[in-house]
Amino acid sequence: MRRDRQSAIVGIMSEDPPKVKVIGRPGSPQAYAIRDFLHRNDVPFEWHPTPGPGAVRCEFHDGTRLENPTIRQISEQLGWFHDRQQPED
Repeated sequence: MRRDRQSAIVGIMSEDPPKVKVIGRPGSPQAYAIRDFLHRNDVPFEWHPTPGPGAVRCEFHDGTRLENPTIRQISEQLGWFHDRQQPED
C-alpha cells in the first residue's frame, strides 16, 4: 500500500475526529514530512491529495488554516509549545 493511501486511512479510521486536515500534492516532500510527523505523534488527521503544484495547507479543527507550515508552527497550533516567541532553529 502506498504511503499516501496509508496516511489517508490513518486519519479516516481513527476513533478520534481528525485534528488536522493536510492538503497537498502527493509527491511533495513537505506534505510527506507533515503527514509523517502527525502519524508518528498519533495526531488524528485527514490527507487530501491535490493534483498539480501548490502550497501545502493544514486546516485545524478550530478553523485555523496554515499555508506551507513548519513542524514548529503545527506543534504550536496543537498546543505543544506555549512560548511562541522563540524562533525556530
